[in-house]
Amino acid sequence: MAIFSELNQPLISVALTIASLGLGVFYLSSMAFLNEVVPNSLKGTISGAYYLFWGIGFFFGPIIIGQITKSGLSLGYQLFSAFLLIEALILVFCSKEKANNKGQ
Repeated sequence: MAIFSELNQPLISVALTIASLGLGVFYLSSMAFLNEVVPNSLKGTISGAYYLFWGIGFFFGPIIIGQITKSGLSLGYQLFSAFLLIEALILVFCSKEKANNKGQ
């Protein structure tokens, strides 16, 4: 995603296809994980909250990034990539810590 704005067609389509596959898999797996870890009485609540925050980000995210990156679109894609990288690092750190706690 970080290099997307520097590419030309048809490489842009390839990069976005790969990125969208990753985001699509994350969406499905994160929703399944959330529904597995909450009690049955909270499944609707957690799904509703998930979609609420997804919708807020989907609506306000482009507006905010557009205001921040008035000078050019490539900064917006780089910011998005940085957020994805930070999220991935947090997930890796949390999963390692969880694995360490299970082993003790």
